[in-house]
Amino acid sequence: MGHLYAAQPQLKLCVVARPVGRGFGPRMHDHPFHELGVVEAGECAWQIESQRLWLHAGQAILVPANVQHGEFCDREGPARARVSWLGFCCDDAGAPEVAAWSAQPLDLGEGVGELAERLRQVERELDGRRLGAAERLDWLLRDALLLLCRALSKRPSEPRASDLSTHQLAVTRAAAHFIRENHANALRINEIARHVGLSHAHFTTLFHRAFGISPQTYLSQVRVEVARRLLAEGDLTLKEIAASTGFGDAPHLCRRFKLETGLTPGQVRTPRPGESL
Repeated sequence: MGHLYAAQPQLKLCVVARPVGRGFGPRMHDHPFHELGVVEAGECAWQIESQRLWLHAGQAILVPANVQHGEFCDREGPARARVSWLGFCCDDAGAPEVAAWSAQPLDLGEGVGELAERLRQVERELDGRRLGAAERLDWLLRDALLLLCRALSKRPSEPRASDLSTHQLAVTRAAAHFIRENHANALRINEIARHVGLSHAHFTTLFHRAFGISPQTYLSQVRVEVARRLLAEGDLTLKEIAASTGFGDAPHLCRRFKLETGLTPGQVRTPRPGESL
């Protein structure tokens, strides 16, 4: 598979940290270029042709060129989201990734902060138009797409559609979403299976067919992904991170984190005074 960052990308649009609130859109439109939307805070929805998808902070969506779409927020309350957009063209080498990632919520995990900062750098460079701006914009765009590819390569696997029916794909995606939304709880496989209306055995088999891993492994990967982001932020103790990610205690978090990433928590974040890693 080719990679977007190596597919001769050309910058077409950059809008950073726009507030999106109730009453915003959707005004259906299309572009002759691909558009990446990144939700930095809150939640926002995309209408892509007949499909409507809600995204929350830390997620992105890739809309292919010439596809009708619109962004909106029609829920109660004040401004509900902060969204950034990046528009770009690329050559055929990037087509496989565009096709694989299009029109679905993309979980960026800890990568969302770095990607958002790169988009801010693009915007500043566009505003300044200093000496060497074109060359720097080319580098920043490639680096932004590299960060996107890197973030998505680290996320838990997406379901494989080759041998699954539309209904089976919907069930496994619903299960994966339920896991991500409830990873901090003491989830049991029976509970997830009941949520999607399947027996324990049927659900486990179907999930493994879809993702290539067991539901328990998927849950562990999600927890580690969230823990890694919290460790990088450095605001919580190991005990607090373990409790907020469903690991229960710091030793369990450390063991699983090392197993999944090959790193210790201490290699991701400097420990607080008096904290043992």
